Amino acid sequence: MIPQYLKEKSFSKYYKLVTVSVLLLSLLPELPALLCVAALFVFYLVHCRKNKLQINISKTGGIIIIYDIFALISVIWSGSRINTLYYAFMWLCAFALFLIISGLSDTREKIENILLCLVGSAAANSVLAILQMSLMAVGKSQFFPSPLYERLDLWFARLVNYPLFFESAPDRVSGCFANPLAFSAFLVLIFPLSVFCTFYGATKKRRWFSIASSVLIFFGLLFTFLRGSVVAVVLSLMMLSFAGKKPAKFMSG
Repeated sequence: MIPQYLKEKSFSKYYKLVTVSVLLLSLLPELPALLCVAALFVFYLVHCRKNKLQINISKTGGIIIIYDIFALISVIWSGSRINTLYYAFMWLCAFALFLIISGLSDTREKIENILLCLVGSAAANSVLAILQMSLMAVGKSQFFPSPLYERLDLWFARLVNYPLFFESAPDRVSGCFANPLAFSAFLVLIFPLSVFCTFYGATKKRRWFSIASSVLIFFGLLFTFLRGSVVAVVLSLMMLSFAGKKPAKFMSG
């Protein structure tokens, strides 16, 4: 079912493109996803120039760009310059995506749409992770290998000397990510947002979608078999219990 906001003319075409991209980015291989973010940023600059919009960098954005600059400078003394340069490119893409989202999401509805796209992306990855674990259990992992783009990831890892650890995690799921740690980190970041949308979604449909997504994300985290993920989930729930009246009331019974 197509989200209602995609049918409304009040949202710009570029904003709709960004939301769909946010939904799909985590489902793509790593390098194509980064290139898509770079392309989106170029389009964003054109969009701002065409509509005479000013690009404002918040304090959070300033902290990210400082880290990006340090990552670029560290290439000078790095023992593996290609690898370090790739890490710097990843952080630059993260800053670009942050800048795009913060610049376009100027209303509560727009912010919620972005959050739900992130939640939907994590839920889709979790469904894939559940399928991967189920097929591992019956010895049919070749249908949905973990990671999904294993051959492409290995080829690219050798190209940029990017360390991966497929061999040491043969019984853990990765979804569309290159390894279980990256997959787990993504789900840990999105899980609190999913729980938040469960309580504060604008409509009943959105809240039910967030509930279903939270359950899927939770099982996706369990199948990574990483203790740190469970600790992060517990801590995020504890923080959410103090974030507002609705979560606190629900968790206190």
